Amino acid sequence: MKHGICLYRGPAVMLYSAPMETIKTALFETLMELAVPNAEGGYTFTLDGETFTIQDTLEITGIATKKGYIIIY
Repeated sequence: MKHGICLYRGPAVMLYSAPMETIKTALFETLMELAVPNAEGGYTFTLDGETFTIQDTLEITGIATKKGYIIIY
């Protein structure tokens, strides 16, 4: 195996395997639950170990999308 590619040749058989890509999905309701009101009147939102200070929960969709999530509404 070299660089994530595995080739096998046998009698009339060829197998190709590539590295799998992770698909990240999140329920919109679950993302909303991650937004915790803070003392400044906004929210503290943590996703994938990164913390964001936001003023409106509508910002959550943009953050999750930039981090590669597909959001399920």
